[in-house]
Amino acid sequence: MIVDGERYENENEDGYSTFTVPVTVFDEEMTVLADTTAMGAPHEIEYQLTFYADSITDKSELPQEAAKRVLVMAAVIIVVGGILNYFVNKRRNRDFYGKNNSGKPRK
Repeated sequence: MIVDGERYENENEDGYSTFTVPVTVFDEEMTVLADTTAMGAPHEIEYQLTFYADSITDKSELPQEAAKRVLVMAAVIIVVGGILNYFVNKRRNRDFYGKNNSGKPRK
């Protein structure tokens, strides 16, 4: 891919092409050239890309990062819930049977 006369190489060896290029302008078209092998021999195609400034977010707001935070919170809730459940059941059994967990009567 060529941006402002500078050539950027494909970063992905398998599947779709991936490029990291500088964004030279926001909220209006930015012209880039890209090599393609589609439809026969390799040739350059001109593309017009538009990057909207109001769509830029902090990396921590990306959907992948948000999903990671949700998974971590779910894991914490499950662990804490399991610990609480253990102690509640232990107390319930002691109160119901009048014994501690060893099977001996409470003193």
